[in-house]
Amino acid sequence: MFCSSCREHLGFFNFRTAAVTLLKWQVSLKSVSGVFPNISECLAATIISTIARSGSSKSFITPMRETIPKNQDGPDSEKPKALHIWVLNSGIFYSSSRTGQCKPAIKLLYRRVSLGEANQVLESITCDAQELNMPAKALNEIAEILDDSNMLLPVKDRLFKQWRVGLLPRWHTNV
Repeated sequence: MFCSSCREHLGFFNFRTAAVTLLKWQVSLKSVSGVFPNISECLAATIISTIARSGSSKSFITPMRETIPKNQDGPDSEKPKALHIWVLNSGIFYSSSRTGQCKPAIKLLYRRVSLGEANQVLESITCDAQELNMPAKALNEIAEILDDSNMLLPVKDRLFKQWRVGLLPRWHTNV
């Protein structure tokens, strides 16, 4: 699905479920406040609802197959990656000189893994993680947001074993 005016990518038709998936961060509607959620806030809401539904704080965010650039699918190219996340706390607030204000966020551990590794874990009978899908471009944007947030933390708190620590901003309105 694309906007008829600006040609921006707004969503997909999923043939398996015969449903349309809208990329909420790509759709802007008129609102009283004039403020709209961005990609990280939409993902944070999805993660929180997934935890509430499944009880699992671990997820693999994988790229939608249709959105993987063709140059990443060949034998000589870099293989597509997934994000493995583990939510530590879904209800924190943080501030920094960069943000200038107190903002709600999810504190999580994350790491980039190969799509093959993600699929292998997800197909395991003992898997305790959920799968979330998003366009490859959006997944890369989320990884950049998490990498930027990692730099806000004290140096000694940025890594835990093979995981990086990040903050995923949550939607917050001043109503």
